[in-house]
Amino acid sequence: MQTSQPNQHFQLDTPQQTLALHLVAGAMVQVTQGVIWLTLEGHSRDVWLKTHDHWTVPLNAKVWISAEAGAAAFAVRQPTALQPKVTRRLRAGRPPVAVAA
Repeated sequence: MQTSQPNQHFQLDTPQQTLALHLVAGAMVQVTQGVIWLTLEGHSRDVWLKTHDHWTVPLNAKVWISAEAGAAAFAVRQPTALQPKVTRRLRAGRPPVAVAA
């Protein structure tokens, strides 16, 4: 699934720090530094990602994320369908407007 900017960036300074994010299906998590450990709430399968790896969220869920060892950083990109689309008005002089997809 194609994703679009902007990214949300997160930094985990220690392995003891855990972040819980509510993510939608199709969101992409990409590691920019270190190794992270993801757990999808209600599922027993965990995911480990290292620098430059990415993972696409399979369903709307709460995702618990922590650094595996040392500090880690990652970005989350939302699916394109959730980003506002810009359309043009037919009349000259009117600015484009954002509409929900």
